[in-house]
Amino acid sequence: MKKSLAVILTVIMICSALCACSNETTSTSTSTAVPSATAPSVTQEPVATDAPEVEIVYDEKLFTIENTTLVKYLGSEDTVTVPDGITTIGKSAFENCTSVISVSLPESVTKIEGYAFTGCSALSDINIPKNVASIAEYAFAKCTSLKQIIFPAKTVEIGEGILSECSALEEATISSSSRSIPDKAFYGCSNLTYISIPGSAKTIGTSAFEGCKRLCEVEFGKGIESIGSRAFYGCTHIGISLSKLEKIEDGDAKAEDTKYEIDIPNSIVSIDSEAFDETNFLKNAVVAAEKTDIDNTDRFITLGKHGMLIKYVLADADAVKAAIADKDVFDGQNIDITYNAADNSIVVNNLKLYYSVKYISTGAFDGIRDKIEVIDLEDASVKKINVAAFADMTALKEITLTNDITEIYADTFRGCTNLETVTIKGEITSIADNAFKNCTKLTKIITDTNSTEPFDGVDLSDDIVVLGNKVFSGCSSIKNVILSDKLTSIGEYCFEGCSSVADVQIGSAVTFIGIKAFDGTNWFDNWSGDDVTKTLVVGDMILIKSLDGSIPEGTKTIAAYTFAAAKTEIAEKEFYNSTLPLTITIPGTVTKISDYAFYYATNLQTVIIEEGVKEIGQKAFYGCSALTSITIPSSVTQISDYSFYKCTSLTDITLPDSIVKIGKYAFYDCLGLENITYNAAAEIGEEAFTNTKVEIKK
Repeated sequence: MKKSLAVILTVIMICSALCACSNETTSTSTSTAVPSATAPSVTQEPVATDAPEVEIVYDEKLFTIENTTLVKYLGSEDTVTVPDGITTIGKSAFENCTSVISVSLPESVTKIEGYAFTGCSALSDINIPKNVASIAEYAFAKCTSLKQIIFPAKTVEIGEGILSECSALEEATISSSSRSIPDKAFYGCSNLTYISIPGSAKTIGTSAFEGCKRLCEVEFGKGIESIGSRAFYGCTHIGISLSKLEKIEDGDAKAEDTKYEIDIPNSIVSIDSEAFDETNFLKNAVVAAEKTDIDNTDRFITLGKHGMLIKYVLADADAVKAAIADKDVFDGQNIDITYNAADNSIVVNNLKLYYSVKYISTGAFDGIRDKIEVIDLEDASVKKINVAAFADMTALKEITLTNDITEIYADTFRGCTNLETVTIKGEITSIADNAFKNCTKLTKIITDTNSTEPFDGVDLSDDIVVLGNKVFSGCSSIKNVILSDKLTSIGEYCFEGCSSVADVQIGSAVTFIGIKAFDGTNWFDNWSGDDVTKTLVVGDMILIKSLDGSIPEGTKTIAAYTFAAAKTEIAEKEFYNSTLPLTITIPGTVTKISDYAFYYATNLQTVIIEEGVKEIGQKAFYGCSALTSITIPSSVTQISDYSFYKCTSLTDITLPDSIVKIGKYAFYDCLGLENITYNAAAEIGEEAFTNTKVEIKK
């Protein structure tokens, strides 16, 4: 009996203990902060915690550690051993720890965050564990004592400026898995002499090796496709062996007498401006070209066997004067030049590209962009014209594009203020952003199909599928436009300011038209409908203008909706749950955007609120998950509660100084929001920026 009673008492005690544990667990549990009872309900996603499998043993006086992330090194020792179990070296964890000479990282580390070791000026020894997959921006920047570093095979991502200004760096091994050499990766590594760029890397970023004065041997992987602006700028000795470099440095050889050669693979089809400027390779090539005849093909400086033109060396006025004697024109095999004795200047009437030129780099005509009137590409069979290759060629009047060119890249002819005629021989499928922006004299684009019956205007009737943003913005001389039946997309501001365009026919295949694509054209601005029709619907039922603010039945997309001029208020829930507007302009005649006005308008991408609008109501743009851009005028004085709650695609926003109050939960759950500029004196409501990545700019 006593034994049974003891068993019963034991069971009761165990149950009591379990209940107590349960109650204790309930009373100490934590949860994410939720808006007050008046706020809309929010589904809380379960949060996974990366709890370490084994306990991390460390000295709290030396390290701040959260879960498995080393957040901050607190010590001043010259040798540091990071505790086992750490998986992430956090942002700025060792930044400016100038006493640290050696760091030993455990094999558990898989990630090194931005600025982790920036400014560790004494650091000379560090191992990168084999499982590190990513190293973020400027992780080792300004480690001026570091001479060698090896990135393991699994390191796929390396960030911008990762080793910039590591002036002592002599050797660096890039992972065979790296996808790119990012901007400023080795900027200012003035002692680096050799680098092998793996074939896995597709791009070499802007200023990636700028200022690497001793860099001489570069092995380009066969997968590289593009070299960014100033990538090798100031790499004085690129293109020779280390032994030749040492002879030059010792005074046993002269740079100007040394042959520099740069071998790039055929995979490289894009080289941006100044990529090889201030190198002996280019300097010597220019000097040699200047010694040749005016129309010598050696004046076309190319890289690679596939003919990448990086520089055309035009003869100067004195050379032309000497060659033509008493004539005014030099008539050569590849070039015709007019000499003007009055100001000792020259103009290139026609330049025929050398047949071996297949690709034109961005900076090929730097320094002579104001001297060439006509460029003939036909004999060269050019395959690609790089971004901005002909931009700001203010003398250019005419150009013919060859059969092999299928795309006109961004900014290609931007600012060619005298360009009148472009002839397209091939099948162009897309024209990218700003391609002809501000070509104020452009009147004709002639396609080969209609060359027998010249069209007095811009003929895009053949195969063009996509027109980018601002393609013809500011082309005020264009009168007529024909668009392809295959065209599906017309970008933002595409024909903005083409004031002479009287008519545009848009085919039914067009499913996207960006904001203000036709604003400033005679056709769009003066369209006034009739007694019955007050809306302009084009393409695949895209509404681009509404005189009375109505949306006709059957409309599939509102491209750039503008309210009727008489409208003074956007009513409560007027666009509640609407899927139509992509872009909307709210004129200054509207003084109030009411509560819930665009609540869960999930397709809304861009909002322009013009000066005059004074009030943005509560939850006005709540849940507009596609919203990426909003312009708020100085007439607005406050952002109401929940106004932009859960606008997850917003990344940055500038609020005018007129705004003195930002309501509670105004930007709550804007998960992509990183930067916001606002009045420092503004009142900030409860949880206004909770669950954002906001970096406040005041």
